[in-house]
Amino acid sequence: MKRKRQQKQKHIHFCLFINKHATNYSGRFVKRLTDRIRNIGGYYTIFDPDTPGGMVVTSQQASGLRQWQRGTPNNFTRRGQVTALIAVGGDGTFNLVARAAYKSVLPIGILPMGRDNNIAKSIMGTDDPSEAIKIIMKRNYQKIDVARVGKQLFFGSAGIGFIPALMEHFQNRKLPRFSIGWGRMGSKVAEKVNAQKAIVKIDSFRFDIPVYMININLLPFTAGLEISPSSIADDRKAELIIDMNNNKKIFSSYLKHLKKGNYYYGSEIKLFRGQDISLESVWKSKLYLDGELFDITEENLEVKLTDYPLKVYSL
Repeated sequence: MKRKRQQKQKHIHFCLFINKHATNYSGRFVKRLTDRIRNIGGYYTIFDPDTPGGMVVTSQQASGLRQWQRGTPNNFTRRGQVTALIAVGGDGTFNLVARAAYKSVLPIGILPMGRDNNIAKSIMGTDDPSEAIKIIMKRNYQKIDVARVGKQLFFGSAGIGFIPALMEHFQNRKLPRFSIGWGRMGSKVAEKVNAQKAIVKIDSFRFDIPVYMININLLPFTAGLEISPSSIADDRKAELIIDMNNNKKIFSSYLKHLKKGNYYYGSEIKLFRGQDISLESVWKSKLYLDGELFDITEENLEVKLTDYPLKVYSL
């Protein structure tokens, strides 16, 4: 059960971190949010870094984790203490800004403008910017689990095999509207995936089998689908989802049923819940992490739940 908290202070100073390269970016919704902030006597500061590195550095500066190179801007100081960071973009933007929110113990809000908006859907139940603005302005927040895979923090999900291949297939393509289209896409993507002979451990379970998909979820949505509906945001457990039968053909049916919202994990694809997860012999694989793809340069990866949660504005 989600425990809701209300941010108490009357003073408002939101820092908006805007990714203008996000798939569905719209300045109209940014203006709508800033108008709402101004109408209640609050303050806001807008940052729009051009690079992921710039997003990380600027969010650290705004949240007090790093000094400004040329001194704190006067207009920023006059607006008073920062009370929340707002990520304007998709899952990748959220991940970059949430790192600073997490370390500075500030709440973070989401104005979803990415393609999939998995984290927004998981936390707010919607990726409609209009609804997200209402949620941000109420300033109700919940605490969600945070995990680290290798050296990277993540807040939604991380995966190897099928999901990274699915994301690569998405490039410059429109997502199917109906389940039959997802099923066809699942079949095409699975054909491009090689089985990963990995050793996977979660708590007391160990698997030493070829697998096509290893996915670790803290939140329900991944790649635009609710693949882990049993995820609880703040229970200090992750969901591990792996295929067990070394059979590519199951992924067509898997995506089709996920789209319909009626997939039940069983003998073909299993779901486990736990805290300590390790992945061995995964070197040179692609890693999906909160909507972005990275090359794995280590042979083994440890996934650890962190000691304290992240505050996120929610319903």
